[in-house]
Amino acid sequence: MKKIFLLFAIFTLAISCNKDEEEEPLSPAEQALADDAEIVEYMKTHKIVFLDGVWQNNIDWKVEEILEDDPEGTESLFDIMGANVIENVKNGINYKMYYHFVEQGGSSDFVEETDEFHADYTVSYLSGSILETTGSKLDATKFTYDTESLYKGWQLILEILHTGTLPNATPPSLPDTYRSIVEKPGRAIILIPSGLAIGDAGDVTQTSRMPLHFDMVIYNKTTVETVEE
Repeated sequence: MKKIFLLFAIFTLAISCNKDEEEEPLSPAEQALADDAEIVEYMKTHKIVFLDGVWQNNIDWKVEEILEDDPEGTESLFDIMGANVIENVKNGINYKMYYHFVEQGGSSDFVEETDEFHADYTVSYLSGSILETTGSKLDATKFTYDTESLYKGWQLILEILHTGTLPNATPPSLPDTYRSIVEKPGRAIILIPSGLAIGDAGDVTQTSRMPLHFDMVIYNKTTVETVEE
C-alpha cells in the first residue's frame, strides 16, 4: 500500500537545494506562532470560488485572492472558517489548524486507524505553489490510515469529517453522477501549520517550515479487521 505524501520529500529536497543560504530556523514555539499568523492573514485575503460544472480530482472549487474590484462584503476564508479551529498540543506547544467543510460526508462513518479509504486532494503552499495533486481514478487514490504515513493534521480532520461513497466515475459525467449519490463524500478545505505537516517529521528545511493548504475529498472507507497475535 503506498503511503500518502511520499513525493513531498522530493519536492522539499529540490527546492531546498536551490537555496544558497538558509535562514536561522525559529524555535518550534516561535514557528507555531508564525505559522498561525500567516494562516490567519491568508484566510483574511482569500475567498472560495465554486467552479460551475468543472471538476478536477472530484473538487469543484478553488481558493483565490480577494481583489480590489471584488464586490464589497465578499466573504473571505476567515469569515467562513476562522472560528473552525482544531488545537493540538505537542511538546508543550499549541498548534492550530483551520478547516471548512465544503460538504460534510453523507455517512455516519469516520476513517479510523487501520481503515482503508480513498482520498482526492490538492496540496499547496499558501503562496499558491502546488506540491501535489491526486488523480481521479479510484486505483490511484487508495490509502491506509496509519500514524506513520499521515500528517497529524490529516489524522485530526479525519476524526470529524464523515466519509461517503463515490462510484467509479470520472469527469465530465461525474457532476451528474455525484448529484444522485445519497451518501456523498466528505469534502473539506484545511489549513495546516508546519508542525502538523511536513515539519512534524523533524525537518528544518525552509519548505518544512511552511503551512499547507489542502482541498480534499474522502470516500469509500473500508474497515480492515486486525488479527491479534
